[in-house]
Amino acid sequence: PEKIEAGINQILTGHPEFGITALEPYIGGNYDQWWPLHYYLGAAYAELEQVDKAIERYLRVLQLNPSHAESMKELADLYDAKGDAVMGEKYRNKIKLVKEN
Repeated sequence: PEKIEAGINQILTGHPEFGITALEPYIGGNYDQWWPLHYYLGAAYAELEQVDKAIERYLRVLQLNPSHAESMKELADLYDAKGDAVMGEKYRNKIKLVKEN
């Protein structure tokens, strides 16, 4: 947990590349079911403009925590950046549903 926290702190303090290096080894391991791991990796990938990897991580967050609106917002923005307005709209609509419920 301390190494994961250190990796997250690297991302939060503007060093996404170091955060990725610290957190990637936990994908598929004992902490793979912990959605914040994937959320912060998604944020780091997005910051480095690794859009497909960011999308993959945010989708994993939603597998683990289906109503995580922040991940949906990030997905909408990433899909918009890729020029996929249909998927962007899909996640904006999901946010509305989550907020209504």
